Amino acid sequence: MRCVLGLAIVCLGCAVSAAGYADPVQLYSRASLTSQVIDWSSFGSPGTTISTPTSFAAGAETITIGSSSGTALLRQQGTDFTGNFAPGDALLSLPDGDKSDAFDVQFGGAPVNGLGAQIDPVSGYTGAFTGVVKLYGSGGVFLGQVSVAGDATDAADGSAVFLGASSSIPIEYAVFFVDEGAPFFPLEGDLAINQLSLQEAIPEPPASLVLAPMLLLVAAFRARRLVRA
Repeated sequence: MRCVLGLAIVCLGCAVSAAGYADPVQLYSRASLTSQVIDWSSFGSPGTTISTPTSFAAGAETITIGSSSGTALLRQQGTDFTGNFAPGDALLSLPDGDKSDAFDVQFGGAPVNGLGAQIDPVSGYTGAFTGVVKLYGSGGVFLGQVSVAGDATDAADGSAVFLGASSSIPIEYAVFFVDEGAPFFPLEGDLAINQLSLQEAIPEPPASLVLAPMLLLVAAFRARRLVRA
């Protein structure tokens, strides 16, 4: 019985540890982000300037877009943006030249534990760059970051690199950057992303539900011993 009870306590401890563990895992495609896709064309037509912060509902989520410049732009590959996105992709970007800026996407409603989008620099930049996304949890707690190396061209062939991450702790907001090798701006918000794919978190079961099967096993073991006695 001591062994069975000890196993129950160990399993409960495992459940608690899993619930409190955060180690962002890099995602390289949209395959594991199946909850929903945020299409930026929901904001309006290409060329629209958005005052930030601004929010809109998307299924079970409330999405808030923020930028330190106070503006963001809606663009479209092939219309007012030249890059590596697929022709016709709806894009969210910051104005060209905002090299010290950054923008963030905040989530309200259903918890989110994964996100990702294709990313490209703006401002007519071509060449190597690094895309970075920093993840934050409740209360602004930094969960970690992931990065991906890209090569910006004007191919318009859908080859823009995918930047995605998942975390065991729900993501409250994500901040996107690029590093173009500028000496005074190692991380800048001079970028665009296409549709944002999300994975909504599956709520952790209460500890009592995790422990219940083990307690039933202990009770059955006790009953068996009583019958034998």
